[in-house]
Amino acid sequence: MSGPPRLAISMGDPTGIGPEVTVRALARRGLRRHFVPILVGDPAVFAAAAAQLRLPLAFAPWSPPAPLPSDAVPVRVVARIPPRQRQAGRPTVSGGRAAYAAVIEAVRLVQQGHAEAVVTAPICKANLAAAGARVAGHTELLAQLAGDVPVRMMMVGARLRVDAYGWASGGDP
Repeated sequence: MSGPPRLAISMGDPTGIGPEVTVRALARRGLRRHFVPILVGDPAVFAAAAAQLRLPLAFAPWSPPAPLPSDAVPVRVVARIPPRQRQAGRPTVSGGRAAYAAVIEAVRLVQQGHAEAVVTAPICKANLAAAGARVAGHTELLAQLAGDVPVRMMMVGARLRVDAYGWASGGDP
Protein backbone atom coordinates (compact mmCIF):
# COMPACT_ATOMS: atom_id res chain seq x y z
CA MET A 1 0.00 0.00 0.00
CA SER A 2 1.23 3.47 -0.81
CA GLY A 3 -0.35 6.59 0.56
CA PRO A 4 -2.78 6.88 3.43
CA PRO A 5 -4.90 3.84 4.34
CA ARG A 6 -8.35 3.45 2.84
CA LEU A 7 -10.96 3.09 5.59
CA ALA A 8 -14.32 1.48 4.87
CA ILE A 9 -16.68 3.39 7.18
CA SER A 10 -20.07 1.80 7.78
CA MET A 11 -23.11 4.08 7.99
CA GLY A 12 -24.41 2.81 11.32
CA ASP A 13 -28.08 3.28 12.09
CA PRO A 14 -29.36 5.86 9.58
CA THR A 15 -31.64 7.35 12.25
CA GLY A 16 -28.88 7.61 14.84
CA ILE A 17 -25.74 9.66 15.38
CA GLY A 18 -23.46 7.64 13.08
CA PRO A 19 -23.99 9.64 9.88
CA GLU A 20 -23.64 12.94 11.77
CA VAL A 21 -20.45 11.87 13.55
CA THR A 22 -19.03 10.57 10.28
CA VAL A 23 -19.65 13.73 8.24
CA ARG A 24 -18.45 15.95 11.09
CA ALA A 25 -15.19 14.00 11.19
CA LEU A 26 -14.77 14.13 7.41
CA ALA A 27 -15.28 17.91 7.44
CA ARG A 28 -12.49 18.49 9.98
CA ARG A 29 -9.66 20.41 8.44
CA GLY A 30 -6.62 18.27 7.65
CA LEU A 31 -8.03 15.01 8.98
CA ARG A 32 -8.42 13.35 5.58
CA ARG A 33 -4.73 13.66 4.77
CA HIS A 34 -4.29 10.74 7.21
CA PHE A 35 -6.74 8.36 5.52
CA VAL A 36 -8.96 7.89 2.48
CA PRO A 37 -12.61 7.42 3.49
CA ILE A 38 -14.90 5.00 1.70
CA LEU A 39 -18.37 5.37 3.16
CA VAL A 40 -20.66 2.37 3.03
CA GLY A 41 -24.42 2.83 3.17
CA ASP A 42 -26.99 5.17 1.65
CA PRO A 43 -25.50 8.31 0.06
CA ALA A 44 -28.71 10.26 0.79
CA VAL A 45 -28.25 9.62 4.52
CA PHE A 46 -24.75 11.12 4.46
CA ALA A 47 -25.85 14.01 2.23
CA ALA A 48 -28.77 14.82 4.55
CA ALA A 49 -26.49 14.81 7.60
CA ALA A 50 -24.00 17.11 5.86
CA ALA A 51 -26.78 19.45 4.70
CA GLN A 52 -28.34 19.61 8.17
CA LEU A 53 -24.95 20.53 9.64
CA ARG A 54 -24.18 22.92 6.75
CA LEU A 55 -20.98 21.05 5.94
CA PRO A 56 -19.60 21.48 2.42
CA LEU A 57 -19.19 17.80 1.55
CA ALA A 58 -20.03 16.11 -1.73
CA PHE A 59 -20.70 12.39 -2.03
CA ALA A 60 -20.45 10.14 -5.08
CA PRO A 61 -21.56 6.53 -5.52
CA TRP A 62 -18.57 4.25 -6.02
CA SER A 63 -18.14 0.59 -6.91
CA PRO A 64 -14.87 -1.31 -7.03
CA PRO A 65 -12.69 -1.64 -8.99
CA ALA A 66 -13.38 1.87 -10.31
CA PRO A 67 -10.95 4.55 -9.17
CA LEU A 68 -12.03 6.49 -6.11
CA PRO A 69 -13.42 9.94 -6.97
CA SER A 70 -11.08 12.82 -6.15
CA ASP A 71 -13.77 15.52 -6.01
CA ALA A 72 -16.23 13.80 -3.65
CA VAL A 73 -16.36 11.34 -0.78
CA PRO A 74 -16.97 7.88 -2.26
CA VAL A 75 -19.99 5.92 -1.05
CA ARG A 76 -20.35 2.21 -1.66
CA VAL A 77 -24.12 2.05 -1.97
CA VAL A 78 -25.77 -0.85 -0.13
CA ALA A 79 -29.19 0.70 0.50
CA ARG A 80 -31.58 3.42 -0.57
CA ILE A 81 -33.77 4.27 2.40
CA PRO A 82 -36.89 6.40 1.83
CA PRO A 83 -36.74 9.72 3.74
CA ARG A 84 -39.70 8.80 5.96
CA GLN A 85 -37.77 5.72 7.17
CA ARG A 86 -34.63 7.63 8.14
CA GLN A 87 -35.94 10.30 10.48
CA ALA A 88 -33.58 11.08 13.34
CA GLY A 89 -34.41 9.25 16.54
CA ARG A 90 -36.98 6.94 14.90
CA PRO A 91 -35.24 3.64 14.18
CA THR A 92 -36.77 1.35 11.54
CA VAL A 93 -36.34 -2.24 10.42
CA SER A 94 -35.18 -1.01 7.00
CA GLY A 95 -32.54 1.06 8.79
CA GLY A 96 -31.44 -2.06 10.67
CA ARG A 97 -31.14 -3.96 7.39
CA ALA A 98 -29.12 -1.12 5.86
CA ALA A 99 -26.80 -0.89 8.88
CA TYR A 100 -26.24 -4.66 8.76
CA ALA A 101 -25.56 -4.60 5.01
CA ALA A 102 -23.12 -1.71 5.46
CA VAL A 103 -20.99 -3.62 7.97
CA ILE A 104 -20.96 -6.72 5.78
CA GLU A 105 -19.94 -4.70 2.71
CA ALA A 106 -17.27 -2.77 4.63
CA VAL A 107 -15.69 -6.07 5.68
CA ARG A 108 -15.96 -7.35 2.11
CA LEU A 109 -14.10 -4.27 0.85
CA VAL A 110 -11.22 -5.11 3.20
CA GLN A 111 -11.28 -8.80 2.33
CA GLN A 112 -11.11 -7.97 -1.39
CA GLY A 113 -8.27 -5.47 -0.93
CA HIS A 114 -10.25 -2.29 -1.69
CA ALA A 115 -9.74 -0.97 1.88
CA GLU A 116 -7.28 -1.61 4.67
CA ALA A 117 -9.56 -1.30 7.69
CA VAL A 118 -13.18 -1.07 8.83
CA VAL A 119 -14.59 1.71 11.00
CA THR A 120 -18.11 1.18 12.31
CA ALA A 121 -20.64 3.83 13.26
CA PRO A 122 -23.15 3.12 16.06
CA ILE A 123 -26.06 0.79 15.34
CA CYS A 124 -29.39 0.09 17.01
CA LYS A 125 -29.07 -3.51 18.21
CA ALA A 126 -32.85 -3.94 18.47
CA ASN A 127 -33.26 -2.98 14.81
CA LEU A 128 -30.40 -5.23 13.83
CA ALA A 129 -32.30 -8.12 15.44
CA ALA A 130 -35.63 -6.99 13.94
CA ALA A 131 -33.96 -6.96 10.52
CA GLY A 132 -33.14 -10.66 10.93
CA ALA A 133 -29.48 -10.47 11.92
CA ARG A 134 -28.53 -13.37 14.16
CA VAL A 135 -25.83 -11.50 16.05
CA ALA A 136 -25.95 -9.33 19.15
CA GLY A 137 -23.94 -6.43 17.71
CA HIS A 138 -20.86 -5.24 15.83
CA THR A 139 -18.34 -7.28 17.77
CA GLU A 140 -20.11 -10.58 17.20
CA LEU A 141 -20.83 -9.76 13.54
CA LEU A 142 -17.20 -8.85 12.86
CA ALA A 143 -16.04 -12.06 14.57
CA GLN A 144 -18.41 -14.08 12.40
CA LEU A 145 -17.35 -12.33 9.18
CA ALA A 146 -13.68 -12.88 10.07
CA GLY A 147 -14.20 -16.64 10.39
CA ASP A 148 -15.17 -16.81 14.06
CA VAL A 149 -11.78 -15.60 15.23
CA PRO A 150 -11.41 -13.93 18.61
CA VAL A 151 -12.15 -10.21 18.32
CA ARG A 152 -12.10 -7.31 20.71
CA MET A 153 -14.06 -4.08 20.71
CA MET A 154 -12.35 -0.88 21.75
CA MET A 155 -13.31 2.79 21.81
CA VAL A 156 -10.60 5.43 21.96
CA GLY A 157 -10.91 9.15 22.47
CA ALA A 158 -8.53 11.94 23.36
CA ARG A 159 -9.01 11.40 27.10
CA LEU A 160 -10.57 7.94 27.45
CA ARG A 161 -9.97 4.38 26.24
CA VAL A 162 -12.46 1.57 26.85
CA ASP A 163 -12.25 -2.01 25.65
CA ALA A 164 -14.86 -4.78 25.63
CA TYR A 165 -13.60 -6.05 28.97
CA GLY A 166 -14.38 -2.84 30.82
CA TRP A 167 -10.83 -1.51 31.13
CA ALA A 168 -10.72 2.25 31.07
CA SER A 169 -8.06 4.85 31.49
CA GLY A 170 -7.75 8.56 31.14
CA GLY A 171 -4.99 10.65 29.72
CA ASP A 172 -2.37 9.79 27.15
CA PRO A 173 -1.78 6.22 25.99
